[in-house]
Parts: sequence; C-alpha cells; structure tokens
Amino acid sequence: MSGHTTMISEGQRTDGHEEAWGELLGREMRELLNVILLTLILFFAIRSIVLNFRVTGSSMEPTFHDGEYVFVYRLAYWRHPPRRGDVIVFRYPPNPKRTLIKRVIGLPGETVSVHNGQVYINGLPLPEPYIAASPTYVADPVVVGPHQVYVLGDNRNFSNDSHSWGLLDMNMLVGKVVWRYWPLTRMGPIPHATYPPPLDRPNPHAEPSSETPERHGMMPSSPISPVKAPVEKGGP
Repeated sequence: MSGHTTMISEGQRTDGHEEAWGELLGREMRELLNVILLTLILFFAIRSIVLNFRVTGSSMEPTFHDGEYVFVYRLAYWRHPPRRGDVIVFRYPPNPKRTLIKRVIGLPGETVSVHNGQVYINGLPLPEPYIAASPTYVADPVVVGPHQVYVLGDNRNFSNDSHSWGLLDMNMLVGKVVWRYWPLTRMGPIPHATYPPPLDRPNPHAEPSSETPERHGMMPSSPISPVKAPVEKGGP
C-alpha cells in the first residue's frame, strides 16, 4: 500500500504564520481605534454637560479658596433661571474671554442696594452667614432687569462684581458650581444657601430661558482646553 505525503515548504509555513499575525494585529488595531473613538465621544459628551474650573484669588472666600477645583453644571439653567444663593461661573462682561465665579444675590424685578454693611433686597436685609465680612462700601439701589442677575463675591470687600460693574446678563452664564473636587479634604457638593421668607422664593419676574446654550454663547470655542475661573485678588 502506497501513501501520498504532501510536503509543506518552510516558505509556505512562514507565509501562513505572517498572515495570521497580520490578521491578529489588524483586529487589535481596530479594537484600539474603537476604544479611542469611544473615549473621545464620552469625553466630549461629558464636556457638553460638565466643565472643570480652577478658582484663583480670594473674592469667594471663605466659601472657595485660591487653587481649589470645581465642577460646573452647564445645563443648570436650561429650564429655570438662577436662584438666589446659587454660585455661578460666567463670562466677565467687560472682558468675555475671562470667567469669574460669584454668588447670585438679586433676581429680575428686585431692587438691590448695599449700605451700612448690609445687602438689601426690596428693602429687606439679606442674611448672609457665608460672607467673610460685612461690606464697607455703599451701592445705590438698582432694579434688576429681565434676564439679569445681581452677583457678589462672598469676600465682599475684595471682589470685582455687580457693585463695581453692574448687572449681569444671563446670556453670559456658563453654569452652576455644583461640586468641589480638590482639595480632597474639602471635596463634596456645594450647599445651596437658604434664606427666610419671602427671600427664599424664586422671584415671580424671573423667567426661564427658552434659548439654547449655543444661542446664549455658553458653548466655549475650545472645550478641550483647560478652563479657569479667576477670582480677583484686588479690591472692588
């Protein structure tokens, strides 16, 4: 009985081996590209909702210190306007390339004034346990217009805010500060300030915005760039 043996040359075995490795490498590259693509999609999806900022300076002390890092929720005011006590990040009206962090004090339709070391809303003193010290300046009464807010830094005597440059248009808002993530010893959600009636209620003149963030200019031109929210060290 005779048999037939098929001989495989070294060259044939080498070609098959290289082909198998090529297929494996191709699969690995495709998986890597898929992971990179998914990571980029998730990154930009998260950045469309949440931004991180570094606080610099002292105008929001004692609530925020120089060098702390916070998360800002960009969609906070899509369906309702800011409330009194919210800590917000916004573009500085005299120089929109800069971003500031302040607290919302006055709402649309309200009259805000500062005198005798006290903030007044419609003639009522506003209790503020979060401030560093009572303001030593005087701010004449001003009526907050539609789609505007009156903002102040918690470190009243060392803050560049509405008492210096006026009311803030809501189309300058970036979002609401919701979480501090650095330093770890102070990590956690940002508590909302509470006020006694009638100062605890949203102002009836305040209207939710029907505009999208793009229309309001809330989408930064370079969402992947590091973003800072400076808090001025200088006086008012």
